[in-house]
Amino acid sequence: MMTVNRSLKPFIIDDLKQQVITKYQESPKRLQHIYNVVDTAIKLANHYGIDSRRAEVCAWAHDLNRDDDPQLLAQQLDFKILKSYINVPFAYHGFVAANILKKDYHIDDLEILKAVAYHTFGKPQMSNLAKIILLADKTCADREYEGVETLRKLSFEDLDLALWQCIYSLIEYHEKNNHFIHEDLLNLYQDLKEKYYGKN
Repeated sequence: MMTVNRSLKPFIIDDLKQQVITKYQESPKRLQHIYNVVDTAIKLANHYGIDSRRAEVCAWAHDLNRDDDPQLLAQQLDFKILKSYINVPFAYHGFVAANILKKDYHIDDLEILKAVAYHTFGKPQMSNLAKIILLADKTCADREYEGVETLRKLSFEDLDLALWQCIYSLIEYHEKNNHFIHEDLLNLYQDLKEKYYGKN
């Protein structure tokens, strides 16, 4: 049975959508990506019995601050978050967007806030909503990389297995390009590995 969050006001999605459209009216590629994430997130939410309105809010918000200057975003983060993500400043935008949902849209649904905040790398013990937003971001129509078609299909068959494969691919990509790999990625990968293979 689908769970419905009745605390979301009807106008929130419309207002959030308009904010995104206004902000990215001169960045069609970013705007199209967000539209694609919204579309994928709603489909995944309906497939897995998650309130699609919650998924839609997350999807509209997830990249609200993606193109902002990381130095300016850093000024809006508390010290704990800033310290944890100092080596991956492109992840700041998720936390700032979550703060906007909380402060400007008065959303206190922790699953929504966490799904937006951690959509870049994920985190162990994610909610199904958070898994959907991360996968929607990584598998939506504008994403083009080896294996994405398989991952899109898998996302509608086994949410956790799709997430595991997605995180594995991300780690592999960062290793190949000598990027810093955040502990959230490694911990989530290990968490999912233990689910399928148990602790070694």
